[in-house]
Amino acid sequence: MPKTLVIVVATLAWLTLAPAPPAVRTVTPIRPPAQAQARPGAVSSPPMRPRHAVRYWTAERQAAADATGLPGSSPGQRGAPEGTADLAGARRHSVPAAKRLTPGSDANGYARVRRPYTRAATSRITGRLFFVNAGGHGDSCSASVVRSAAERLVATAAHCVYSVPAGAATGRWHQHFAFVPAYDGRAATVKKREPYGRWGGRRAWKPDGYTGLTGGDWNSVYDIALIEFGPRKRTLQKTVGAFTPMRSQGGRHTIATMGYPGVLGRQPYDGRDQLWCLGRARQATGMVLGAT
Repeated sequence: MPKTLVIVVATLAWLTLAPAPPAVRTVTPIRPPAQAQARPGAVSSPPMRPRHAVRYWTAERQAAADATGLPGSSPGQRGAPEGTADLAGARRHSVPAAKRLTPGSDANGYARVRRPYTRAATSRITGRLFFVNAGGHGDSCSASVVRSAAERLVATAAHCVYSVPAGAATGRWHQHFAFVPAYDGRAATVKKREPYGRWGGRRAWKPDGYTGLTGGDWNSVYDIALIEFGPRKRTLQKTVGAFTPMRSQGGRHTIATMGYPGVLGRQPYDGRDQLWCLGRARQATGMVLGAT
């Protein structure tokens, strides 16, 4: 019988997260693919100004921010689902009805999370991450609080913290990170839209193997990042809770993901709704979309 892991991760960044277990169990490590071993380590962004980010992301700027798009599928990808659509110039796939696991899901396998998002721990720990991207535009991603000693860390995708702007040869760090746990983009008041407040980013980290090239290492084993938030009177982890990272979880699992996926101009993929999706996991080997 497959095990079920409840996880929240921005745009499927290949990190399994789960609510803290009562005891830590030993897991035999799986040897990572050679490509993942080639360039170990991480790099950090310059220090940021948390209070400036909190002030910057007004309700008007939040409403105008784009939602980072769902990943496209590479041409000729094995096992590509049926029913394709060309959205914003990218080839994308729906999920065959027989393979949709999420109750009440749409053609992509997603379903809306019940409001209010403060109701469940998984929804409280999940939030919308706002930032100014490397091209200077307001953007957003999904993110989740992860358990740490500092109690201030959030996990997201590396392409949400670092990218190569048009015309540039190298990547740049994004700026003005603001995290809103349990964000509800359809709420009538600020208190309901941001039930746990707005948190400003202090520093971000990404694997040094992540280049930021669109279509290259997006959705690869390198596409994961951490951001530190605060300070405030209470830590982020004490305020909403946190997921515990689980490494080397080999085998068959049914995984529940949550977040705010985006397809420009399309509901419910406009970043205003929290969505969830059930899927069956398999071990990632090397570059998932194989473009480089």
